[in-house]
Amino acid sequence: MALRIRIAQILISEELRKGGIRAPVHLALGHEWVAVDVVGAMGPGDKILLSHRNVAYHLVKRSLASVLHEYRSGRFGSMNMIDPDSGIVYTSSILANQFPVACGVALSDNAAGSGATTFVVAGDGAIEEGAFYESLMFAAKHELPIVFVVEDNGWSMSSPVCSRRLDVDIDELCFQIGGEVCVQDYRSRCPSRPVFVGDGLRFPHVWHMKVNTYGSKGHHYHHGPIDIDIDPEYPVLCGAERKLWSREDSRRILNELRGEIG
Repeated sequence: MALRIRIAQILISEELRKGGIRAPVHLALGHEWVAVDVVGAMGPGDKILLSHRNVAYHLVKRSLASVLHEYRSGRFGSMNMIDPDSGIVYTSSILANQFPVACGVALSDNAAGSGATTFVVAGDGAIEEGAFYESLMFAAKHELPIVFVVEDNGWSMSSPVCSRRLDVDIDELCFQIGGEVCVQDYRSRCPSRPVFVGDGLRFPHVWHMKVNTYGSKGHHYHHGPIDIDIDPEYPVLCGAERKLWSREDSRRILNELRGEIG
């Protein structure tokens, strides 16, 4: 699945370069394994709220053709694209706005006794906003079944963390409010199975996912078509992927996706 999402993003980049998509799209090369793991942890009835960099999650749950149709039609725009039928109930173009909304969703499900878990995804830039801390404390106080997924690539737009602020110890913060933390490093290897919901952890969970976001040769990639040397027939970005992905499978998926979008 991660390989399919990687190739699909390369094809979206081609559409952006040709002008077939007018909306700004924030691709997520390097985030595919995170999206696969997070969506894989969701059960029936669970909901997920996403950031502006939401493409990988949509591609796990939906076809490339349907995602491209949404981008071209401009119905929600790329940064606010939702798909409630698949559990994607909200995406935010406002930094950290999805955190308090996720608390409301989780509170509603809790009151209804649905047993659902709410997942909310954001980048590490969003944890600089007060909404993150307030939402984390609210979720702990009300014992909400919510998972905060932080995709930590060390950047906020084109500014590295070290130029903006002191390091934030997400793990210690969660521990202090009585939550649980799962840390996974996706930067140089395909991870082992993360600690998922149902493994006996206390809510709220914080999943601290360390990733690289690829897309630009000269500086940190933020949005638009990618500008890196990557072979669409074998788009590996680390040695671990080379061990897992074959060139034959990659070519087959590329042909399937090209046929899907015409």
